[in-house]
Amino acid sequence: ALHLLGEIEEQRGRLAEAAGRFDEAAATTAELLARHPDAPEHLFNHAQSEYWVGFIARRRALPAEAEAAFGRYRALADRLVALQPDKAEWRIEQAYAGQNLGVLQLEAGRPAAALQAFDLTLQAWRPVVAERPAMALELANTLGW
Repeated sequence: ALHLLGEIEEQRGRLAEAAGRFDEAAATTAELLARHPDAPEHLFNHAQSEYWVGFIARRRALPAEAEAAFGRYRALADRLVALQPDKAEWRIEQAYAGQNLGVLQLEAGRPAAALQAFDLTLQAWRPVVAERPAMALELANTLGW
């Protein structure tokens, strides 16, 4: 519910309010994850919270906060893949997290770090695309960056 409220605030252009909603969501999902640290559902939900915290921070021109949140998002996606390596949805999350990091690093004038993030993103996309060819557009997007 907090994610939905944050998305509504973001769509209305009320970024400070959206940030508050997503911060509240992240605190809630972090608490649930602390109670159930290896539950994929809670890992995924907290990953989504961290994504939104990073997305709004980027929109608010707070690159350090965005990069920190996207780094946490990537770490959570990595944990999901470690728990269920054959689940394509978790590799997709890994790829989205890596791409967001790469874009931020590129915008910050750190091309070597961005290239490393994009390389990891490509590694996440390749098995997904082999299983789901329709996802090739996402792989192409990463190559474009």
